[in-house]
Amino acid sequence: MIGRVLLVMLSYLDQVFILGYQKSKVLLLNQLPKQNMSQQLSLLLKLLGLENI
Repeated sequence: MIGRVLLVMLSYLDQVFILGYQKSKVLLLNQLPKQNMSQQLSLLLKLLGLENI
């Protein structure tokens, strides 16, 4: 029972993260058309707080 609840919570968080990632990626692509993909990706990772990974 607890495992099922955790699984549902994890899949929900995963969906939220993916949606947020897609939205911020679209925003970055719209804001920064002159920058190349690697610069956009590093900026996106910084926004998400993942640049240290």
